[in-house]
Amino acid sequence: MSGSSRRWARLCFGTGFVPVPECNEYGPPGQRVTKCEWTPLTAHLVKARMNDALKLKTALYDPFPGDNSKMEKIVDAAGHNAGYATFVETMAKEAEDRLKIFLGHEVVGLRRAQSGPGSVVVSVKGPDKKFEVEASAVLLNIPQLPLLRLLRASSEVDAKMSPPPDLFAPSSMAILKLYVHYEDAWWRNYLQHVGGEFSNMYGSFSAWEAPYQFPLPLEGRYWDGDYRCDGDDPKRPCRGKAGEVC
Repeated sequence: MSGSSRRWARLCFGTGFVPVPECNEYGPPGQRVTKCEWTPLTAHLVKARMNDALKLKTALYDPFPGDNSKMEKIVDAAGHNAGYATFVETMAKEAEDRLKIFLGHEVVGLRRAQSGPGSVVVSVKGPDKKFEVEASAVLLNIPQLPLLRLLRASSEVDAKMSPPPDLFAPSSMAILKLYVHYEDAWWRNYLQHVGGEFSNMYGSFSAWEAPYQFPLPLEGRYWDGDYRCDGDDPKRPCRGKAGEVC
């Protein structure tokens, strides 16, 4: 449910529903900062104490107190990272008796149906053929840029099917995020870092402000990656992954 690294656009055609961000203010008077989380729908499906929720176990994605983040991640029974795919896989398993799931298919177009108000025709491209499905409502859970490409390729997109301003509030950029595995998790074994960030851009955490950093702009988070401290060497018992962005 990482709203900062996965900024997903959710739009339900037929109902016009777009979840609004959850925002809170932090800091002393005159220096208050507003931080917004953009994943309330995913958070509801994953952990809410409701009959329609999956009730998966979660933990803080960013545990560093100074970051004031409420974003959470899915974890297993031992508290280790379970991965975002756990949400999708669990949701598919819960729905397998009620839904038909098409793997390896792509939605390539949308248009209003002629059968009645509010209905939508979805064009689907499969491995062997292209077909259409009519629905009373369509819920899309895809990244922002693919959503815009889909709408550009669609015919008869009316005002209700057009993206509302809420979908453009999260900014998007071209980055590469890696989880680098270290048998010797040096940030824990030697530096005792369990939170915080690192950067080779001299305090600037924006690759656009330091495009010529050699060999490339690099930043990361000491807390953004799973780890295990189960080694036999008491001086370096931890192994794990560090989240790095370039």
